[in-house]
Amino acid sequence: MYLEINQISFNIKPSTLVKGISIGDNNGGIIDVLVNPHIGQSELYSYLQNLSAKAVMPKAIAVQTAQTQQAARQLPLFEKMYSCVVNPLAQEAYLSKGVLMLAKIPKSKAGIEKIQHRILKQEIMPIIGFWEEKLEVFVSAVNFRKLKSSHFSVDISKKEITFHSLLHRKSITFIAYLTAIACFKLTGIREEEQEAYLAKYVPDWKRNERIFKYEEDERNKITDNGR
Repeated sequence: MYLEINQISFNIKPSTLVKGISIGDNNGGIIDVLVNPHIGQSELYSYLQNLSAKAVMPKAIAVQTAQTQQAARQLPLFEKMYSCVVNPLAQEAYLSKGVLMLAKIPKSKAGIEKIQHRILKQEIMPIIGFWEEKLEVFVSAVNFRKLKSSHFSVDISKKEITFHSLLHRKSITFIAYLTAIACFKLTGIREEEQEAYLAKYVPDWKRNERIFKYEEDERNKITDNGR
């Protein structure tokens, strides 16, 4: 997953080869960070925040501006249009300061969709990690594919969550709400507990709850009419 702290981009890679947290290579201005799976999300964030604030990695945080050029192309994501910036050194697409960083501009619909799906995954995975820590639950797998009857599905026995691969068309706040609800279903916590968590950690959750319930009702009507 990706984190951006104090204008520094980090690529977080789980690894059992390290006991704690280890700073790796600089790949096109993105710093690889190896993290033992037992390290919590809050501990990792605090570590990187302190590290970046002290500026102890002058070589690692050097931005490759010479290889970066502004592109006129825009790409739709999360109910917005994001300007694309080409950085040939970027290993994969990522969002940074409201712009979409790309190794090259996609020339086909399939290429655009591949980037949209990748950014969607980058948006959801840190939220999954947050709720894993808060709810003390382990999500064994997070899948993305087109779903007919819902925005997501949960397999409680396997501890898996599957999200609709077209969720990149929804707003970031809606995705945050949806991811929280999916994690709640995985744990089976009571409705009053869910609302307490939503009120504390999920912005604009009541509005997104109304949208979610309306869309679920409309989808169920279409399913019933088709029988």
